[in-house]
Amino acid sequence: MESRALVRIARLTWEKLASMRRVGATRICHLGGLNPPEAVPFSLNQEIFRLFQFGLAADFDQALHDIAARQVGAEEADDLARAWLLLDQAVRHFMPFPLCTGVGTVWLRLLVRPLVPGIEAIPAAERAYYERFMVGSGHSPNIVDLARNVLFELVPVDYACRGPERIDARSMPPLVQAIDLMRSKLRDSRLLGDEAAGELYRDQCHRARALKCLFETQRNTAAWICGVHTFLRGGTSEARIEARRLLWELPDCAKVINTPNTREREKGIIGIPPCPDFCKPVVAAEGRITKVS
Repeated sequence: MESRALVRIARLTWEKLASMRRVGATRICHLGGLNPPEAVPFSLNQEIFRLFQFGLAADFDQALHDIAARQVGAEEADDLARAWLLLDQAVRHFMPFPLCTGVGTVWLRLLVRPLVPGIEAIPAAERAYYERFMVGSGHSPNIVDLARNVLFELVPVDYACRGPERIDARSMPPLVQAIDLMRSKLRDSRLLGDEAAGELYRDQCHRARALKCLFETQRNTAAWICGVHTFLRGGTSEARIEARRLLWELPDCAKVINTPNTREREKGIIGIPPCPDFCKPVVAAEGRITKVS
C-alpha cells in the first residue's frame, strides 16, 4: 500500500483499508506516509488509519469530520474537510507515470533538471549539478531521453501524450481550489488570533503547494516525452507543429523564449518565437537524442 508523506488522501486511504478488510488481508506493506511527528506535525492519513483500525467512526464522512473538528473546532470543520477532499480528488484523478511518479522523481532528479527538448545542447558542466546525483549509470539514455532508462522504456509515448491534458483538466483544478481555500482559512485564522488553526493551515497549505510542484513536474515530463518522440516519428506537418508547440510551452523553454531578445515571432504557419539550441526539437541519431541543427 502506498501513501505519500506529502499527500492528504483521506478517502482513498479509507477505501483502500476497507477493500483489504473485504478480502481478508491481515498484514499490509506500507510505503511512505507513516510520518515522524517532528517532520510532520499532523498526519491526516495516520489519523484515518487509527480511526479505521479501532472502529472509532461509523463511516468515512464521520471520521473526516471528527478529525477536522478536533483540529479547528466544529464550526470550521466543514471547510477543512472540504480542502482535504479536494486534495483527495486531485490525487484520485492524477495520471501516474511508471517509476517517474514514485522513486524515479528523486532518482532521475526530475524536480531540478531542466525540461528542455535538446538536453545534449546544454554543456556537460552545466548539467553536472544534477547528473552527479542521478541514480543510474553514465551510459543511461535517460541523461538525454526522459522516456527511457537502461534496457527498458520508462513511459510509453502514447500513454505520455494523454497525460498533460488529463492532468490539466482533472487534477490541477481541485488542487488549486484546495490551496486557495487553505490560504483563505490561514488568513482568517491569523486575523482571529487562532494560532493553532493557523499553524495547521500553514502546514497543510505548504504540503499542498509541494504536491502542485510535483504534479507540474510530472505533467511537464509527460509533455517532454510526447513532444520529443512525436516530433521524432515524423508524421504530418500538423502533428510536428503541435509537438513543437507542446515543447516550447515547457516552463524552462518559455522563460528563454519570452525574453526581450527573442520575442520576435517567426512568420508563417507555425507562428512561434525563435528558440535557442536546447529548446529546439530533436532527431534520433545512433540510438541517442541529438538536437536539430
